[in-house]
Amino acid sequence: MIIVFAGGFFVVIPQLVQATGSESIHSIGDFLALMNNSVFTGEVVEGGSKLTVFHVAGWAWMCNLAYHGGLNDMAMFRYAKTWKYGFITAYGMYLGHFFAWASAGIMGATAAILLNQSLLVLDSGAITNAVFGWVGLLAVVVAGWTTANPNIYRASLAYQTIFTKLDIKKLTYIIGAVATFVAFFPAASNIMSIVNMIALVVPAVGAMVIAEHWILPKIGGTRYWATFKGWKLNYAGLITWAVCLIYVAIMEVTGALHSYFLWLPEYIMAIVLYLILACAMGARKDYSEQAEEDRKVTEALAELAENERNEIPDKVPNHPGARKVCAWISYAILAVFAILTLAVFFGAATVAFYKTYAMVLTILYFIFGALKTVFAYADVSVKTATV
Repeated sequence: MIIVFAGGFFVVIPQLVQATGSESIHSIGDFLALMNNSVFTGEVVEGGSKLTVFHVAGWAWMCNLAYHGGLNDMAMFRYAKTWKYGFITAYGMYLGHFFAWASAGIMGATAAILLNQSLLVLDSGAITNAVFGWVGLLAVVVAGWTTANPNIYRASLAYQTIFTKLDIKKLTYIIGAVATFVAFFPAASNIMSIVNMIALVVPAVGAMVIAEHWILPKIGGTRYWATFKGWKLNYAGLITWAVCLIYVAIMEVTGALHSYFLWLPEYIMAIVLYLILACAMGARKDYSEQAEEDRKVTEALAELAENERNEIPDKVPNHPGARKVCAWISYAILAVFAILTLAVFFGAATVAFYKTYAMVLTILYFIFGALKTVFAYADVSVKTATV
């Protein structure tokens, strides 16, 4: 996906230059002039408002707070074997939500010019097909899958707190089937409204987690105080979240503050209000006995998990050589894909040539990647230890 999004820049630029009759790019200044004249034009669509770079930054931060600072990724990493897995979230932010979005903006503007249609009526499939061909459509499918897969898993974890007797695997299948069914309806096509709603609702939860785990202990409070108090529901958190949602609703209805900037006051409000309510409701009471018991349970669970990992026999592929060969071939195909992308940018290959052979390379990449996985996991033997 990273190679394809990079291609979204290098393959689209020559098409944009040709479609607009602009000068070829020989410097950063030429590139910025092309962007200002053809992509970031500043034209306000009917019924919209002029956006500045601060709006763009606010939107990016809002989405990243929802997905990377609002429990979404934390829910995924709850079973991670090491804290280092947390760095993966930066991969999603900087290569996904920044680099890929910038590339997508250029692709969208170019597709609108090539198809002579407003960008407002073009979906992601129409855009990538116009500038990439079939490989663009496949990239949209893969991007959708990589986004939907963890979201469905997160939803399953949430619903399991309600349907406690239902197996998590079955529940995940059910959630996935329902989400797929809902996606067929027109209401799900307005992705901006859906993402905007998520980005305004979820960050407050992440803010309360930050307050609970990092700030509360520094002002004399105790983590998990609501549980130690015997509550099944953290009322301080519930009230804080409700207040934040009311604030968002009022701002949205009145238009007093642009929605792309709502997250910052909301985030600060959630932290401050939660700390005030938590302390008022008993977070600063003495829970040393319960905290010590929780510590012992946590250490026992960690020791049990470590023992279970040590008891799992080592499994090795029966065909390690074949696995390595497939892996290196898949990497080589990606390298050829990247070279072909640069060739289009420098005029050594045509866009039509790229659209044809990029899809061939993509299919080969998936074939050898699948074979690598088959050799790695489908045919393994237990490694016996020798004393």
